[in-house]
Amino acid sequence: MAAFRTSLLSHCRAVHPSKKAGKVSCLYSDQGKKEVKCNDTPYARLSEHIGEFPLVLITPYDTDLIREGSEERRRFFDAMLCQLSQEYLQRLMRYNHALRQRNELLKLFAERNKLDRDLLASYDRVVVPEAQYLARERSHFVQAFRASLVENYALLAGELEEVSLEHESKVLDEQFAKRFDQSLEKDLALRRTHLGAHRDDFLFNLKGQSIKRIGSQGQQKSYVIALKLAQYSLMTQIKGYQPLLLLDDIFDRLDDLRISRLVKLVSGAA
Repeated sequence: MAAFRTSLLSHCRAVHPSKKAGKVSCLYSDQGKKEVKCNDTPYARLSEHIGEFPLVLITPYDTDLIREGSEERRRFFDAMLCQLSQEYLQRLMRYNHALRQRNELLKLFAERNKLDRDLLASYDRVVVPEAQYLARERSHFVQAFRASLVENYALLAGELEEVSLEHESKVLDEQFAKRFDQSLEKDLALRRTHLGAHRDDFLFNLKGQSIKRIGSQGQQKSYVIALKLAQYSLMTQIKGYQPLLLLDDIFDRLDDLRISRLVKLVSGAA
């Protein structure tokens, strides 16, 4: 796993349906400047590369999606959506930028007891509609993603273990914009924005209950592998070609039956 987390291939090739091969180069200078090129043509922005060569990575650390907080789960689904949609990527970046600026303004109020309401309103005009867009897209995506997750889990663990996936968001409430406006006093007290798409969560359930609470290690591992295989299947369907699939120690904490089923599933994906 260390190789995936701590080293970056400075030069790699990937297959793209419109080309026989693609070459991606990452260049670093002593001053810390970085440049990414595709077929020797530099990107104006690194974000332009996202989604060009989609990747699905399965590792033992994937169970953090279950064990850790909502930020891990949001990051997983956002990364997937960003690989599938440049619009989602750009609007997520726009939301995060405005949210950071808004939070800085809230902290500044705590220090100076003075609030620039015009500046705050300019941030709100970005945060509210972008939060609504992100929440809608996440909700729609989960509806399409859920069936593939359930199917892959059943193939891996058997039909008797019922799993589900739900998107949880207060942003989808039709009164969200009004509630957001009314929450300013609480935001000022907290020094941060407490409502928005950055508070969304994704609920991973086994037999109607949180898999974090009732699932065994093998069941949790099966769930996250099914998540990644569903990711692979859906990205293949939407992109029209297969993403790069990287596997790292995927048999850890699985019994022999699940290992046998996983080998068949991965062989089919490959």
